[in-house]
Amino acid sequence: MASKRIIHDNNPVMNWAISNMVIDIDAAGNVKPNKKKVPNKIDPVVASLTGFFTYMSDLQGQNIYQSRGAMVI
Repeated sequence: MASKRIIHDNNPVMNWAISNMVIDIDAAGNVKPNKKKVPNKIDPVVASLTGFFTYMSDLQGQNIYQSRGAMVI
């Protein structure tokens, strides 16, 4: 995301969500997606990034669900 590139299968919904998104970088250097305008939707991008980073942390053996289990809200 920091490179401002998201590679996907050219899905029209993902294209639409990406067009609604900007990249925010805070003072600590943390990078996160944000909406250009309040009514815009970026949910497909956020869901994809959440899934990707969850998968990557599982590969590194840092699975929070192994230590505390799933939480119910």
